[in-house]
Amino acid sequence: GKEVKLEVCVDNVESVKRAILAGAHRIELCSALSEGGLTPSIGLITQSLRLSRDLSSSSSSSRCQILAIIRPRRGDFCYSEEEVEVMMEDIRRAKEVGVDGVVIGCLDQAGLLDQTSFSRLLSETSPLYVGLHRAIDASQDWRSVLHKVFHDYPQVRQVLSS
Repeated sequence: GKEVKLEVCVDNVESVKRAILAGAHRIELCSALSEGGLTPSIGLITQSLRLSRDLSSSSSSSRCQILAIIRPRRGDFCYSEEEVEVMMEDIRRAKEVGVDGVVIGCLDQAGLLDQTSFSRLLSETSPLYVGLHRAIDASQDWRSVLHKVFHDYPQVRQVLSS
């Protein structure tokens, strides 16, 4: 049968430890979960990667993967050019410390995928694992966004929805 993959969204070191020890395969790491999840600090990413290396089950062939959400602020998912620059820098920094992947997303004023900004973010992600975050839940037409993402952006491996 197929193996069930457990992915957990957490925003602090203690929860990272608990998730790894409980057998999580992937952690979506953020800060301010109460705000829907914002970009975690480099310190939190680094410590989470260390815990993943140290605590992942030795019987498992791979350690728990750490994915950082890239979201600069609470509220909507329509970002200015400057905010996109912030997110691009956050992706570069997370990559430098060894994060396994990032979870990104952005919408335009019409509530559809902001293809220009999304492409700019994706330009920084290689070779990371990439997911689309719950911006899709705030979109005007989630089916259209889903089709566009999987048709035009093959580097996106998963979509997270609440």
